[in-house]
Amino acid sequence: MKGKNVFILRGCPGCGKTTLAEELCNNNRSSVICSADDYFMVDDEYKWDAEKIHLAHLWCQQLFKENLKDGTEIIVVANTNTTTKDVNTYRDIALEYGYKVFVTVVENYHNGVNTHNVPKEILEKMENTIKQNIKLT
Repeated sequence: MKGKNVFILRGCPGCGKTTLAEELCNNNRSSVICSADDYFMVDDEYKWDAEKIHLAHLWCQQLFKENLKDGTEIIVVANTNTTTKDVNTYRDIALEYGYKVFVTVVENYHNGVNTHNVPKEILEKMENTIKQNIKLT
């Protein structure tokens, strides 16, 4: 895909956002994955802290902006992005920098595992929020 492109992935934990992000960046030297989960990686171990989730998203947005400024060809945002506001945070900035933006809902047809131990009731709430915030036209 030629030009500068942003892919904003949406989906519940375990649906395959990270796997898809890696595929989109595969073999492209000018690409980056922006994920709030990476903020919680310490010595190759995922150490999630609910009190720091806001900081994780600010960190992710900063990484995103830095790559837009640098002209990175492919930028993939691999967060849950459950609401329209979540998506628009990245979409609006990307458009300002002249990027094409693609928003993709990743569905869990492969029975992926939620490695973050998010409780079932939270997953169902996230799924319903995404369903209510999908823009098809």
